[in-house]
Amino acid sequence: MRRVHLEAAEDHVERLARENDPVGAVKELVWNALDADATRVEVLLDVSDLGGVEKITVIDNGSGITPEGCDSAFERIGGSWKKMTRRTPQLNRFLHGSAGQGRLRGYALGDHIRWATVADGIDGRRRVMIRASAAARNDFEISTPQPTDDPTGTTFEAWGRQSKRLDQLKTHKAVAQLTTELATYLAVYQGVEVIYDGQRIDPEKSIQRRDEYELSFTVNGEPAQAARLRVVEWSMKTDRELHLCDADGITIDITDVGIRAPGFTFTAYVLWEAMPEHQGDFLLGEGRLDSHVGALITAVRDKLREHFKLRAVQQRREVVQQWKEDGVYPYAGDAATETTRWSARPSTSWRPPFIARFRARYARNAPPWLCCARPCATSPTTCTTCSTRCSSSPPTTRTTSRPCWIAPAWPRSSRHLPACQTA
Repeated sequence: MRRVHLEAAEDHVERLARENDPVGAVKELVWNALDADATRVEVLLDVSDLGGVEKITVIDNGSGITPEGCDSAFERIGGSWKKMTRRTPQLNRFLHGSAGQGRLRGYALGDHIRWATVADGIDGRRRVMIRASAAARNDFEISTPQPTDDPTGTTFEAWGRQSKRLDQLKTHKAVAQLTTELATYLAVYQGVEVIYDGQRIDPEKSIQRRDEYELSFTVNGEPAQAARLRVVEWSMKTDRELHLCDADGITIDITDVGIRAPGFTFTAYVLWEAMPEHQGDFLLGEGRLDSHVGALITAVRDKLREHFKLRAVQQRREVVQQWKEDGVYPYAGDAATETTRWSARPSTSWRPPFIARFRARYARNAPPWLCCARPCATSPTTCTTCSTRCSSSPPTTRTTSRPCWIAPAWPRSSRHLPACQTA
């Protein structure tokens, strides 16, 4: 057993750990496994009897960390071997990280962290254990390499932290964040399998729609540069994010999407060849047209506004078509224009599909004052839609502006009533 001291200030190491972002730490560990040519990565969450996360384990079948590489990996920040190449050594896959800081993210998951790694080194296949503690963040204990016949790979473990932040790992949001970040990578390398808390990360199952656009942007009169925008709409709930990616779709940075698009859950990916050279620039360059990243983000947001303006029109047409197929469209034929159709539509408080579902669900046990699931204008009266005599004693006072069966949700103006008139 030998001790390796990380040459950095302890408060700097603490900042790099980003202990308030455990989901980001898990994502970084998964990326480290994929950069080690892993074809299977599994994240396990151990939950206590009280429901809190008490231990996190990340297991991969990658190439591991060689005994010769342990010292260089843990004695300094930066200087990663990934800066020398853009491809993994064995499977020739695209690399994600190159800053040499990912291992420090483990402190966001526990006060005690440990790596058990098996790799093929100069002296053959060896197993090495690496331990560290939050009490001495800069010190890593590395065991003496031991011969082994076990398959290569790395198992990371973190435990010993009592923090409510770790409960974020149990939420659907954590799965969604991992899905959106790995979407482009898993689309390229379909043989890679990532398992999170027993659930396979499969972006294709959650993708509703995918669109791509070619972009160009200029900075300070320079020749126009090309980029590609990919817009993915999801069936799951997730944060709206703009992923700044390299030309292969590997996420370099993540920022806010910066536009309003009500009714859409989506992630935008912009692919630019020079993005790795500008990692972190979005923090200072956003909104500045004299910055490459700022000009790129501005072009992306302009295109996103245009895209979702068209998607909103398309979505309205799809709703009308669905109403027609369900037989609940309140008009005969088509309106002359889109504007006419939607200006003449019923109030947004009245949704024909909801009325149809309400009618089917409650028809068998309908109360006496409910005829065709439409409000009666006055009481007593006969509904001309279904020729049913309405009760003169509903449980609530009726007026011409609200039905007795769902009064709070009905529009308060009688001009919004549907075509259900008195006899």
